[in-house]
Amino acid sequence: MNSGSPQMNSGPPQMNSSTPTVTQTFLHRFTVKPKHLDYLPLWRREVAVRTRHGFTTHRAFVETDAEPKLTWLYSHEGDAAAAEAALARDPEQRDLDGLKAPHVFRNLLVRPVDVGVRTHRRHPGVRRGQRRPAADRHHAALLHRQRLG
Repeated sequence: MNSGSPQMNSGPPQMNSSTPTVTQTFLHRFTVKPKHLDYLPLWRREVAVRTRHGFTTHRAFVETDAEPKLTWLYSHEGDAAAAEAALARDPEQRDLDGLKAPHVFRNLLVRPVDVGVRTHRRHPGVRRGQRRPAADRHHAALLHRQRLG
């Protein structure tokens, strides 16, 4: 007998190709001990391990001042917490953690960030295609980081 009301499905919602997935983006930053930039091949191995766990690396920057810093932007589509837990159990990742310990300070910062497209108005006196002065670029980056934090 049909009462004219829709039937309710008591099971869990079914995933289909039109169901949106959540992508989380992370800013990962740490200091490499001075004169230890030979650590970078280990970092490349870490990127490969993270890639196997579903992470995508977007950008990485190495500052080579007195205390070199590595800033790494990566994302995960889906359950990033579960991927991090699986990564922590991965024997190769645990091995890499031990190998990189002598090279990296423990001042690790990892935080989720919102990524958006930004545009800048042109700096006065700078023609199209030219770069703004370094101090101005640095200031804009600091302002952007403050808004994200």
